[in-house]
Amino acid sequence: MNGEYFSIKFQDDKVIFLDQAKLPFKEIYVETDDINRIAEAIEKLEVRGAPLIGIVAAYALALSKNKKNPPDGG
Repeated sequence: MNGEYFSIKFQDDKVIFLDQAKLPFKEIYVETDDINRIAEAIEKLEVRGAPLIGIVAAYALALSKNKKNPPDGG
């Protein structure tokens, strides 16, 4: 990802997180807007640590809200 290192970010209505289960041998980022995939990431310890789990859960909540109430497009 262009030499940019991060644990998680929200970009273009998608959550992008570092799969910590693959560390230290691989640096793999997962990009998703699927709240079930985010829940799976927490369950499989791809996302670790209370603060990071809280952040990813909040992003999932925001995604679920956006999918239920999409903006008016005309």
